[in-house]
Amino acid sequence: MKKIIVASLLLLFPLISMNARVNWGVKGGLNVANSFSANNVFSSDGYTGFFIGPKMDWDLGKNFSLNGSFIYSQSGMKFNNTNEKVDLNSLLIPINASVRLLGTDKFGLFVEFGPQYNFNLGQKRRELKDKELNFNNSSFSLNAGLTLHLFNHLQIGANYNCPFGKTSEFVISDTASSEAYKIHTLQISATVMF
Repeated sequence: MKKIIVASLLLLFPLISMNARVNWGVKGGLNVANSFSANNVFSSDGYTGFFIGPKMDWDLGKNFSLNGSFIYSQSGMKFNNTNEKVDLNSLLIPINASVRLLGTDKFGLFVEFGPQYNFNLGQKRRELKDKELNFNNSSFSLNAGLTLHLFNHLQIGANYNCPFGKTSEFVISDTASSEAYKIHTLQISATVMF
């Protein structure tokens, strides 16, 4: 995981040093998360949380840019067969390519996609009523979504975050069995650029 992060940052540094316009802002919004097991044996009800943090955009041309964020995210799961709820606090680092689909400098619709690195800020192991829940320290996921840019200072977006690979699996286990699952998240966001 560390090698992937370092490689991604090294690829971004030459782009930052180009004659790219850099814009800063604050991004925040709503997480709507659902959890699913590989065999659909386990699933949880939708869980609503929030996220907030700084964002940086690199304009690399008329219709293309890169953006990255350091986001504090509160998400989790509610179990549909009990009243138990588990909060998941994370540091998210999404790095997205952004391509203009239509519009002008003042008003434009962009498609965004890219990798996201997730770092668990809470406990790695949680005790449930009759089971144990184990989280990884970090995970990898992929983003895809649409963002509406308004007047160079406001961005409204919807983004789907899909877990990728074994690092994004969490395990619920008891004495008899264990089941791996992944959290899929829909994010609705607003960003104010300075």
